[in-house]
Amino acid sequence: MNVCVMRLRLAGSLLAALSCLAACSGCLAPAGMPADQAFALSASALAGSDRYSFSGEYTVMNEGGTMERRRQFRGEVAGHRLAALQWEASSARQPDADGGTDPLSLMEAVQLQAAAVAYEPSGANTVALMIALKPEAARARAVDLLRADLKASKQRDEALQSLKATTVCRWTADRRTWFPAELKEETVLQYRIGGAWRTQKRASITHFRRRADSAIINQEEGH
Repeated sequence: MNVCVMRLRLAGSLLAALSCLAACSGCLAPAGMPADQAFALSASALAGSDRYSFSGEYTVMNEGGTMERRRQFRGEVAGHRLAALQWEASSARQPDADGGTDPLSLMEAVQLQAAAVAYEPSGANTVALMIALKPEAARARAVDLLRADLKASKQRDEALQSLKATTVCRWTADRRTWFPAELKEETVLQYRIGGAWRTQKRASITHFRRRADSAIINQEEGH
């Protein structure tokens, strides 16, 4: 596939999602709750659970559509703090220098730096939300990723100075308890190296599981 076409498709998919968010940010759920309020309620359900586990996968793809890295992770939060986080490469030959984006830092960015929130179609028992990060927040996260990737100082400086990034996430929560079930992320990075533009796509999916012995705050609000 032509590299330019691939680059346009990657960027175009996120632009389409962002346009949809802008048009639907005021949409209401059947119960009449604005999307941003539903997201705040679900984020509070997560913050109010003192024990839960999470697991997922993180992938990096180049502009030609070839997967460069694929890593799985799992972890646990106890007492509202990260108690464990383990990364596993899907191949022993894959580099181990970059563990991938921290799932908890992504959740924090989504909660604090959302530019727009809109409802998405979902099942009868779930609520789905599309969330776009503020451009400056998406770029700040991308800067950290590139710094970990690029070792040569000249390449790194050029890439960071030219870097553009967009991040769109899909947040799915239980309709009754509002506890999140899944967080999907798609980030597109565009930057120059040696005067040539490059495009990279990074995606992650995180599944959440609340522990049965977890203390729950705001449970009544989910009914």
